[in-house]
Amino acid sequence: MLTSITRFKHLPIWMKLGLIALLILLPLGGLLYGFLAAKQADIAFAEKELRGVEYLAPLKSLLENLQQHRDFVAAILGGNPDQKDRLLSTQAAIDTHVRTIEAIDQRLGKTLDTSTRLRALVQRWRDVQLKSLDLRFAESFEQHGQMIADVIALMQHIGDRSNLILDPYLDSYYLMDTVVNKLPTTIEYLGRLRGLGSNIVARRTRTLEERVQLRLFSAQVKSSLEAVQRGFQVLYKEHPAMERKLTTAFSRALEGNDTFLTLIDERVAQAETITLTLPEYFVAGTETVGRFLSLHDEALAGLRGLLETRVSGLVASRNTQLIVALLLALLAISAALGTYRLLTRQIHAIVALFGPIREGRYEVRTEVFSEDELGTMAASLNTMLDVMQDQRLSLLRSKEEHDAMQVAIT
Repeated sequence: MLTSITRFKHLPIWMKLGLIALLILLPLGGLLYGFLAAKQADIAFAEKELRGVEYLAPLKSLLENLQQHRDFVAAILGGNPDQKDRLLSTQAAIDTHVRTIEAIDQRLGKTLDTSTRLRALVQRWRDVQLKSLDLRFAESFEQHGQMIADVIALMQHIGDRSNLILDPYLDSYYLMDTVVNKLPTTIEYLGRLRGLGSNIVARRTRTLEERVQLRLFSAQVKSSLEAVQRGFQVLYKEHPAMERKLTTAFSRALEGNDTFLTLIDERVAQAETITLTLPEYFVAGTETVGRFLSLHDEALAGLRGLLETRVSGLVASRNTQLIVALLLALLAISAALGTYRLLTRQIHAIVALFGPIREGRYEVRTEVFSEDELGTMAASLNTMLDVMQDQRLSLLRSKEEHDAMQVAIT
């Protein structure tokens, strides 16, 4: 320790100042690095959520078309072969969605750990596509239900792996819960109602078990919607702008749901004779499901907007803090260099004065550059030289007077 202090004493001023500045800047740099690392971690977290949102969008479209495929198969198995063209068109749309999802999985599958699940889902679709018309209605309905459950499970898996489930803000968390968990489940309950009802309406008859199933699916829809409403209440409280964005779509979905459930109860489940036509029923069900799909689109867009705004804010905050830190560092370096130049300038001016003093030239003076200790030293040195010069002049005058008196005496 004493050796270090001794060495420090012998360092030139510029090295002393540089060492002091370094000792100050190192811990500040460590704090800055920690802050920037935390900001970058927050940015990466939100960006991963955005990748999950990107993956969810085409899965919703796949869910929609798989439900329609189930409905058309149900109608055909119920004795309505006119739906075959629509079935083939839906199969082509599903294949298009699968290719889109596979392209996204090429980019995001490793990050979100979705590739294995997606391959299993695609293989299940190929099996259903080939065999669905050769099965009994109950078997086909069950296989379609399992496949759609796999789609919803994949959406929930993406929510887990993309950090969406861990979102730390109430508004975006409840939006996530809506688009990942609650709305897909609600849409599937409605899809089951539409699919089962399509088969019943096509046959124009129902069993007691089917009536129970209709009531069960209706109760599931109502229960699921209550959960959606509770989530939206929290969302609206935390983010009032979202209420203005989602209220219209949500109200339309609720109205369509009430109308569709009433239609099922009065003209399918409770009716003595089913007079409702398949096109009427399918249009009513599709309109209702479509409203919930539109609500899902609005909620997903809202979630994407919140996450993009958050990422932009975090990036701006990080960049601002970095710029401020760099400016402060430049200011500190400039101040250190300025102080060094001022110190050394004054010291050099004082040192330069000693040469003439050794030669007896007391009339020289040093320039004073500051009012600090060195400046005071320089001013004191000038004052001392003033006194010494006056004393020297006084001695010279006394000598001259003495010499004059000696001449007068002799």
